[in-house]
Amino acid sequence: RGDCGRLFSIRYTLAMDTNYFVSLVESFQSTDDRERDAKERTLRFLQTTPGIPWGRKNFEDGHVCASAWILNHEGTHALLFHHKKLNRWIQIGGHIEEGDTDFFTAALREVQEETGLIDVEYEREIFDIDVHVYPSRGDEPEHIHYDLRVLIRAKEGVETHVQAEEGNDLRWVELSKIAEYDTDESVLHTARKSIVVNEQ
Repeated sequence: RGDCGRLFSIRYTLAMDTNYFVSLVESFQSTDDRERDAKERTLRFLQTTPGIPWGRKNFEDGHVCASAWILNHEGTHALLFHHKKLNRWIQIGGHIEEGDTDFFTAALREVQEETGLIDVEYEREIFDIDVHVYPSRGDEPEHIHYDLRVLIRAKEGVETHVQAEEGNDLRWVELSKIAEYDTDESVLHTARKSIVVNEQ
């Protein structure tokens, strides 16, 4: 696998390697047991997988994904995406692709593709980490997503458009009301964390 793996990694930017992601995850300050477990599992994966950790075809061990938790500038509402395959409301995000210069470039590309938002603000740090099983799709088997999430601020009311191939709808949802939507615990956790951050 050596030469193939080396050539595959060259198709991505030389700025992104396993050490880059290890450093990024190590800098994440976990605040509860859920986050500590996700951080430890992600670091263990990064340090032991023989494949390309962010390669979307690395199904056996899973792969790192780039997500964006989008809040309005007031920090009261999150922009959620109704995912067609999962049939639930989740954060914006997806795979790291060839041409992405780093994790944040990948996350911003996903934001633009899935929402149309361009004028956004963010800090170059991880806001949350989640590890979950992604169901099989077509010829892709069930596999693990090591989901890194950056906090992005955007102006509520700016025109958005949903990526029809992947989603059904986009909606600004008040953080305290996200639990009323069909979502998952990882989204609820990030929403609760956002409320705490907003109160500080």
